[in-house]
Amino acid sequence: MSDHDYIIGMFGKDQAGTLAEVAETILGIGGNLGKCQSLRLQGYHGLMLQVFSDLSQEELKESLDAVADRHGLSNTVEKAIPQTRGRQYDLCISGDERRGFVASVSKLLAQHKLNIAGLDAGVHGEHTYFMRVRVEPQVAASKAELESTLRGELLKLGAGIAALEPAAASQIGNIAAIKDVRLKESLFHLDGVVAEVDASSYRTGYFSEPRQQQDTILCVEVGFGLLKNDDGVETTPQVLKASAVFELVYDVPFLQDYLPEDLQAFADTNAILTALPYWRQLVQSMLPSMGVHKLVVPLFPMPAPAPHGFPFE
Repeated sequence: MSDHDYIIGMFGKDQAGTLAEVAETILGIGGNLGKCQSLRLQGYHGLMLQVFSDLSQEELKESLDAVADRHGLSNTVEKAIPQTRGRQYDLCISGDERRGFVASVSKLLAQHKLNIAGLDAGVHGEHTYFMRVRVEPQVAASKAELESTLRGELLKLGAGIAALEPAAASQIGNIAAIKDVRLKESLFHLDGVVAEVDASSYRTGYFSEPRQQQDTILCVEVGFGLLKNDDGVETTPQVLKASAVFELVYDVPFLQDYLPEDLQAFADTNAILTALPYWRQLVQSMLPSMGVHKLVVPLFPMPAPAPHGFPFE
């Protein structure tokens, strides 16, 4: 008999060993666990499990009722519903804590035909409410289209978008292993004196680009450069010029399953943050030898990427 695909839901007071006994019971009846999700909240524990078994729905439920009763859990067994998953995005929304915040934001997402595939929400600090939502548009939409659509309407609700990225970026990050970081090229040039008061006006620009794929190997090129922040006002030429390009090599299982835009989203997040300490170390070791002592690379790169390079040779 071929295996059936079931979804099991259990809920009750939190206690040690629940998942261990449930998993052991499933193994004992010849079943196989697929996806598993667990949530503990305020003394209670919920489990959602995908189980493949050749037992009928009634037989599987009966087999698990005993362990559920021992742990004081409700036990529900349903046949899985086949679904074709579309492109998903991880959306982080923040706003002042108030009654009805989740309701109003959820209603807005529903109005724009964004299915909620995952949710983690709660109060952060004293007055800020965060919602981390994985959304799946019913109608295909790019990251830019989603952000443009939601930002203005969230503002009316006293909320804003703290982050919006394709979910694949975090999925790749969870399975990727960094193999090597190589400095490909660098430039440091000083044509004058950087006054201490001017040092704080330099910011870090950056770019990232997936360069090569082969089997499970992904190579990403990440570049950084010091850019003088003149607030759009023309000033004298930039006295201090510094840039570097790094090549990051990752081992990524199932690399062929990801689209180019997924790899770019991964490069724009994980690769940049991975390479940033190498850039900081290079800058902080080189500049003092050039007589520049007060310029500090910020903890995180500035939000606007440079388009594949920097405005100097």
